[in-house]
Amino acid sequence: MQAQRRTLVILLSSLALFNAVSTLTFPTDSFDFLHGLADRSQLLQTEDAMQRVLPKLLNKDDGEGMMRMASILYNALVAKGKRGAVADPALPPFINITKDCTDAPWSPLSHHGSSTQDGEASIPKQVGELDVAFVSSLTDISRDCLVASLQYITDLACAPTETYALRMADASGKLESMVTSLNIRWFGSFFSCRDVTDIPVTIDTSQSLSFDAQYCLLTTFFRRSSGMDIPFQLSTCVPSTCTSEEVTNISSVAIAVLRRFFLVQSFDVVSSYCDYDPPLSAGAIVMLCVIGVLLLLVVCGSVADYVIRCKYKNEDDSFVESDRPGVYEPKSDSDFAPDQPVTQTKTLDDEGASQGNETPNENGPVAEDSEQSRASEKEILRDIGKEESSVYSSSLAKKWSPLLAFSVYLNGDEVLKTKNETGNPSLNSVYGMRVLTIMWIMYSMHYEISITVSLNPADYGVGSFIGQPITDASMGGDTFLVISGLLVTYWTLHRLKEDGKVNWLLFIFHRFWRIFPTYYFVLFYYMYCFMYTSIGPTKYILDESLDTCYEYWWTNVLFIQNLHPYFDPVRSRCMGWSWFVCLLIQLCIITPIILAILNWRKIWGLILIGAMILVDIVCTLLISGYWGLAVSGGLEPFNNRTDDNPLGDYIMTKPQTRMGSYFVGMFLGYMIFYEVYKQKRLNKWLVACLWVTSAIVGILMVYGRYWAVNGDPWGQGLQLFYLSCSRIFYAICVAWCLFACIHGYAGFVNRFLSWKFFIPIGRLVYCLYLIYPLLMIRALGGNEVQMYVYDLNFLYFYIPNLFLGFFFSFFLVLLVERPFMKLERLMYRRGLKD
Repeated sequence: MQAQRRTLVILLSSLALFNAVSTLTFPTDSFDFLHGLADRSQLLQTEDAMQRVLPKLLNKDDGEGMMRMASILYNALVAKGKRGAVADPALPPFINITKDCTDAPWSPLSHHGSSTQDGEASIPKQVGELDVAFVSSLTDISRDCLVASLQYITDLACAPTETYALRMADASGKLESMVTSLNIRWFGSFFSCRDVTDIPVTIDTSQSLSFDAQYCLLTTFFRRSSGMDIPFQLSTCVPSTCTSEEVTNISSVAIAVLRRFFLVQSFDVVSSYCDYDPPLSAGAIVMLCVIGVLLLLVVCGSVADYVIRCKYKNEDDSFVESDRPGVYEPKSDSDFAPDQPVTQTKTLDDEGASQGNETPNENGPVAEDSEQSRASEKEILRDIGKEESSVYSSSLAKKWSPLLAFSVYLNGDEVLKTKNETGNPSLNSVYGMRVLTIMWIMYSMHYEISITVSLNPADYGVGSFIGQPITDASMGGDTFLVISGLLVTYWTLHRLKEDGKVNWLLFIFHRFWRIFPTYYFVLFYYMYCFMYTSIGPTKYILDESLDTCYEYWWTNVLFIQNLHPYFDPVRSRCMGWSWFVCLLIQLCIITPIILAILNWRKIWGLILIGAMILVDIVCTLLISGYWGLAVSGGLEPFNNRTDDNPLGDYIMTKPQTRMGSYFVGMFLGYMIFYEVYKQKRLNKWLVACLWVTSAIVGILMVYGRYWAVNGDPWGQGLQLFYLSCSRIFYAICVAWCLFACIHGYAGFVNRFLSWKFFIPIGRLVYCLYLIYPLLMIRALGGNEVQMYVYDLNFLYFYIPNLFLGFFFSFFLVLLVERPFMKLERLMYRRGLKD
């Protein structure tokens, strides 16, 4: 009996949310809905009716236990809008759940009350009273939540002068248009709801209680007889004394009422989210301390850098500061013309003997070594076989070198310079390729995040010719794999040629150190601090992702996020977009084996590279065939093995199905290092044919999914061929583009990709990849008005966010990435200066 009474009391409490839930059926104001519900509640006037209707409504069979609660419901509703209705006087006088609504001429009850011979309204001023302590003891709803909810609903129904109640009702979500375009999120007004504060509870005089309005987002599912259930989200503004669990319970009973009275049979409340103001956690405090320490180191390092440079400059009057920060040049003497600046460099041979080196000057004649310099009093920095006289080689700078590693002056100069680190100008095109590819990937991320909270998600995507490259920018990851394979092969073979050996443990450590400081910093900031900077209706999306982080954070730390849980969708993982970082680390572990064999026997190394590409194709083919995967999520799979996990990650992020592009890049690195086809020029007609073929194949690979969805149906064989080979073909097209740029077959393409403007921007790509989704979640999470997505509108929103992304990436590089790169150089007893 207690369980049955509990359900009925929840039904009574659900009145506090009817103003929001009723919009599923009635877009009219809440007064009309209450009056209509009061008319229907006449069905509950008799014992027979209550015993017949209520058990069916709530699947209960104890009429006696429900009659008492139904009487309370009847009194609360009927007396507000039913002419001549009289409340049940037998209710215990504990808390008045209604107010006198007849005194205000604008009250809706002034138009519904009947008059007696004395002109008095027949509606009693005290309609129904409720033993709240008794009710609270039978339910999972706290006394404070129940009382505040009753206060809100009575003020809403009785008094337009109680503007807070109208504002709360108005801030709740309403049924909107464009449902056929999957506009299934009705956010209402997040900030208007939260503006309601400090409302006193007057219906309960036994305690002093007040409440603020809190914004809650209900998630309901429309149950379909076939196919996936459709989620709907509806906001409601409720008293802050109610928890998320209590709002879920109340809303579930409200949906039950709608199901019975209004034939809404297919809806079911799953959850509600109200936790928009979480308390500061211990993890957040620790992370804020880490950020504070890093900022302090940056400030101190910059100040120390400035002081040391000033001291060095004052002590060495024979040197003046050059255009390069921290590098000093000798003053002009009588042997040189005043208008012909000179530079001085020093080099050391392998035995450490000092020798002069002539350096061409862009503005004048060749500069010669000066015997009068004080280079003997300075230590020489070495970087890629070069040493230069520098302030950072002084004994004082060496003493404070760990602190100077955080200098904004030093790191900012290296980030913004337009000379690439490779020292090979022919590789400048790599920077342009990086920047254009990251812009493509960020545009796709922008789409994926925006579309989840847009008005028309069904109108944009794979069905759009323009939208196809946006929705399938995963091939941009293959571009980065080709570039990574190219560079690691080229420079490792270069090191092997110079030194004859490579410490492979240090090789792996270097790749790990290059990635992990920034990655861990963003990961833990995302887990513990980001929630406090993101506020808005869609904050629940962030919290759902954080729940995964709290459970599986260790997979990110170990760089196996793309492997465990193995088949989970990418979006459901912690920082799901960071799977590419994990993939690079995994490929880095097997790279030394390939490179060692390639250096030992070229032919065996090339065979092994080809074999790894073939393994990629075969693995993708077998996995796709077993699971019956289609080329697009818009197509039906070829078997039912994925029914339990239709959005699962089967081939998207796995190393065995994504490594082919990386090994294509390694093959390209081998060709460039050994200067294959550099001495013998290719025929211009062959070059033109290769360019045309590459362009056509690349477009076919990117647009394959579009034609599969919108063109003639593809058979399973053709789809398997596309899934297993499309990325390899695309990677070969990218490799040809880079090969042509490096060997002089690209013309204006190479001039554009080698534009020096791309070089400093290219150094921000890694940090941009990590933080851009955070900026998007923050920007869209604060929007209570959803965006209508179309091409031009989408572009307007993307461009400023991209600039913001590069802006914050620059600060992340100065705060974390570059300082830790400098610390690694100090570990190897190399200087600070690149």
